[in-house]
Amino acid sequence: RRMDFAAWTKVNAQDDPNLVDGIIDGSCCEFTCDSCGYTAHLEHPCLYLDPCHRVCIYHVVSDQMREQVEEMFRGLAEDDGEQGPGGSIRRIVRSREEFQEKVAIITADLDDRAIELLKLGVAGQAFTQGVGPEAPGYKARFVAADADTIQIRLMFTSGRSFVADIPRGGYELFADEISASDIANEQPLYVDRTWAYHTSDVLSH
Repeated sequence: RRMDFAAWTKVNAQDDPNLVDGIIDGSCCEFTCDSCGYTAHLEHPCLYLDPCHRVCIYHVVSDQMREQVEEMFRGLAEDDGEQGPGGSIRRIVRSREEFQEKVAIITADLDDRAIELLKLGVAGQAFTQGVGPEAPGYKARFVAADADTIQIRLMFTSGRSFVADIPRGGYELFADEISASDIANEQPLYVDRTWAYHTSDVLSH
């Protein structure tokens, strides 16, 4: 049976604030069958714009699309100065989960670069304390933030998960370290674990 599915390919947080929560909780990418009630999450491309934070995030679903978006974003950065649209923070993400997380981080007024470094630190501490097995397949996700804490969830290949409540000061340490470093003004298209590994080495020297 064929059914229609409304896919949002562009969301402006300023014009469509009601859709922001849908991206964060995943319902914006959710399909439910009217007949049997089966629910699935569908991957589809989406450009997220947040004028207030001067951020745009593009969820790409293929290598060809990723290359096209890279070219587009770099072209914008060359055409505009730091005060124009080209001065905005641009990110490319390759999964629905990463898209949800990035939007949640930006909405919480946090720097995703500092969050990625914090996630790396939380994982390292967890492995040291034997909370979970050290394996490359683990996932670390930003969950939520309030005035006092940042919540990070670790998910291990064994199926076990662990939520850490990190004092806000831990995040601020990484944010301050970035601000005082040579990479303070660098805004790479990809800010993920690979970026965090590389950046932690740079900052430690």
